[in-house]
Amino acid sequence: MPEAMFRERLERTVPSLELIEKFAADFQTTLTATAIRYTDLCEERRALAFSFDGKVMWTRRSPDFQSWITPGKKVRPCSIAVDFFRTGSLSDRMETIRRDAWVENASERETIKEQSRAFRSYNSVLSLPWIPYELG
Repeated sequence: MPEAMFRERLERTVPSLELIEKFAADFQTTLTATAIRYTDLCEERRALAFSFDGKVMWTRRSPDFQSWITPGKKVRPCSIAVDFFRTGSLSDRMETIRRDAWVENASERETIKEQSRAFRSYNSVLSLPWIPYELG
């Protein structure tokens, strides 16, 4: 995924897994590899988390996404990702949730956006938490 081509496609886009899935198809790359590239190059405050068996296994975040959850911890109950580990299903839409689902020491009143995709055969979830600048 050449950086210049990828950056050009990022202009005036809103973070979403649908966008990342489209880029993955266009560049013929995996969803995970494309999501990592997206997280590295997108100018929004966003992160990426891979959870397995209810635990955060690894994360990637933009430099301005502060106080991020530490890998090895359980997926928090107020996240979208936890729905998969509890019920076997989850919403595929971008949802507004409590920020403390993914950000350490955040207030319960602060919000964040999250969209997740389940990989059922691997009992895992790829999550895209995002803090729009208007949310502060």
